[in-house]
Amino acid sequence: MQYVSIVFMLLFATSTFAQTTEDSRFKLSLQTDLLAYTTAGGWSAWASAQLDRYKLSVAYVNYPNRFRDIYEETGIKESPSWLRFQLSREFQSTSKLKNFFNGINVEHHWRELEEDNNSEEILIDTHWQFEGIAGHEWASWRKKENALQNISIIPWLGLNLIPAFTELSRVFENTGSIYEIQGLTRSTIGINIIGTTTLTSSWLGIRQRMIPWV
Repeated sequence: MQYVSIVFMLLFATSTFAQTTEDSRFKLSLQTDLLAYTTAGGWSAWASAQLDRYKLSVAYVNYPNRFRDIYEETGIKESPSWLRFQLSREFQSTSKLKNFFNGINVEHHWRELEEDNNSEEILIDTHWQFEGIAGHEWASWRKKENALQNISIIPWLGLNLIPAFTELSRVFENTGSIYEIQGLTRSTIGINIIGTTTLTSSWLGIRQRMIPWV
């Protein structure tokens, strides 16, 4: 609960102290994926920087007992965490797909495998995976003058690919139990809540003098 409280406090602070202007184009934001909290001890924290339509995000996700249905069948619990790097691009504001975006995730995963009645043996490994994503930013409060005007909600979908040379199946030596690979492709969903700070036009003027092509 401590991590959850910190994430939501930072998110609210970001939106409360935001400065907005018509011609600002550079945005900083904090996000969290609400679905990460659907398992005990799960949480996520994101930090993003956006210039015009392009956004770069870094996220940490902790998702214990992610595959609960597998645990119920085998007694083997997978507790993964991962570091995510996301590059996304919004569609043009004049497009019919305004507020939609697409992009890619590059993720470094590490996990612990635990088996019931075999507490002396915990398997730990790491792997990389890649993911194509698409989503929509819903910001109905943006035109209202209140503390929520810089809060938005982002539902998104992804299809991830684990490189074929990655071996995810594992065998517990003490019991001979096998944790089977769950497939090289998986679909994912997320529902992010985001608080955004838009930098002022005076800062952008300084940046444009320093970087003329922006």
